[in-house]
Amino acid sequence: MIRVLIIGYGSIAERHRTCLIELFVDVEIDIVTKRTDVSFANSKVFSSLDDVTKIRDYDYYIIANETSKHFESFQRLNLILHEKIIFIEKPLFEKCYPVQKGSNSIFVGYHFRFSPLLQYLRLNLDLSKVIYVQAMVGQYLPTWRPQRDYRRSYSSSSQLGGGVLRDLSHELDYLSWLFGSFKEFKYISEKISDLDIDSDDLFLAIGKLGEKVTFNLSMDYISKVSMRKLIVHTNIETWEIDFIKSTIYKSSSGVKSFTIENNFMYKEMHKKILSKNVKDVCSMDDALKLTRLIDSTTKEIE
Repeated sequence: MIRVLIIGYGSIAERHRTCLIELFVDVEIDIVTKRTDVSFANSKVFSSLDDVTKIRDYDYYIIANETSKHFESFQRLNLILHEKIIFIEKPLFEKCYPVQKGSNSIFVGYHFRFSPLLQYLRLNLDLSKVIYVQAMVGQYLPTWRPQRDYRRSYSSSSQLGGGVLRDLSHELDYLSWLFGSFKEFKYISEKISDLDIDSDDLFLAIGKLGEKVTFNLSMDYISKVSMRKLIVHTNIETWEIDFIKSTIYKSSSGVKSFTIENNFMYKEMHKKILSKNVKDVCSMDDALKLTRLIDSTTKEIE
């Protein structure tokens, strides 16, 4: 029996719950949420962490409430738990905080590391030969979560930890995971559309990864044609990954298509964490570096 406590119950928490139920026959999942419409057979629903009885009895703790509440939830759990597994949905926090990790194992939900496309790239391309990468992601915010008014989502509010940079920070994570730490980082971040939000809807960056890889990166909430791509250049060939079409184009050999089940990356991440095979899972240290990077990017491209 695996006992899980999920803090928060929006769409991403619901997805984590679904994945765990599909992965494990013997799993018990309780939920902390202020929502009054959440009810499941064989599950307890608590309105706050204060109400959770026997809080130390769970095996796996998933923090999936609003980004602006991640740190408070983490601090409360981390103070009372010992040698437990705590998972925090990305982005880690809305800003950098001093963290004492203690004895708990802490992981962060950058599940793109488990994309079969990126895993294939790692296995089949000598990453030391890469000289230039381009990453781009664009999605029109009002159509991103069509079941919900975009103006009421955390994405629209900088105070709640929204904005395109934090919302779509998978690109920052997988670029540094694949090609090395950010050595130079210059950016433009602004709101340029007529969307009714107070967060940034466009982010552009250029710089260096590791010792020699030049990168450029674009993220936006304004693209009416959804896109998510990574283009990788060596002196000999170019690879283009299309995450939406689940394809890899290699200049020397053409297109390879993948069939990827909707929740595959989430399931792989949870399986690795719970089996303690965490080599590719985003650690707290990795996520803190990313949060510091986001907090410190203050230079504009000249």
